[in-house]
Amino acid sequence: AELAQRTRLRTEELNGIAQAIAILSSPEAAKTFANASTTLLQVSAGALDGTEDESREKAYQKMRSLATRYGSVAIARIASQVRAGSAGHFDEVIAQVDKMIELLRKEEQEDIEQRDWCQGKEGKNKNDMADLNYDIDKATKTVDRLKTEAADLQTKLGAIEGDINATQASMTQLIQLRSQEHADFVQAVKDDSDAMSILNQAIATLSKFYTANGISLALSQSQAIGAVKPRPDTPFESGAYGGRKGESVGIIAILKMVRDDYEKEIQTGRAADGEAQASFERDRQAMQDTLDA
Repeated sequence: AELAQRTRLRTEELNGIAQAIAILSSPEAAKTFANASTTLLQVSAGALDGTEDESREKAYQKMRSLATRYGSVAIARIASQVRAGSAGHFDEVIAQVDKMIELLRKEEQEDIEQRDWCQGKEGKNKNDMADLNYDIDKATKTVDRLKTEAADLQTKLGAIEGDINATQASMTQLIQLRSQEHADFVQAVKDDSDAMSILNQAIATLSKFYTANGISLALSQSQAIGAVKPRPDTPFESGAYGGRKGESVGIIAILKMVRDDYEKEIQTGRAADGEAQASFERDRQAMQDTLDA
């Protein structure tokens, strides 16, 4: 807008100067300026010739109008010289007008070059802006895509965290169950061992009498259980006292069988506990591998 205003004003200024030159170069002005010397000599004695005054005043008024319109000191100076006017002065005026026109043309060319530069710069700025808008659009799409991927990853992360929590809970439960299972086994072994100790004490107590008195306890378990109870000995019969060997042998045999059962139960329990521990280790390792993955 500023460049267009400058161009318009300069064009009008050049047109005005051209009109002033036309006025100064008209046949009437030429005739007037040809008689300028004589006229100047007569100025002190009387008024200027009407035709000469009219042409000079017309040129002066036009130049002054241009100077006022464009705020040009140079044009105002030329106008003063026109009004002062002699032929020699008029030649100087024409020369100054030519210089001014040349200056205006030069300024016009500079403005054109400035305009072309601005237009080129504007075009480059438009291209740069287009590139920038493209980059912004591309970056916006990238951001949107990354936001979507981030949301998907957050969902997957939530699912993974859920799996981790579930696996950790399962591991905790597995450890608790195994600990309780092993504690039950240890208690069962203790109980069986205590029972075996009691049975051994009972067997030893029952066997003590016969061992101390040299009475054989070599009767088998089947014989002891299936034998017909003998008639009780009486003190009136002959022979040494052998005690209630038949009943005692059967009780001792039964106690030994019960004790052996406890022993077998302990052995079976140890084997089962070992297998349970191995299974526990495998399951716990599998869960740990899941957590580490």
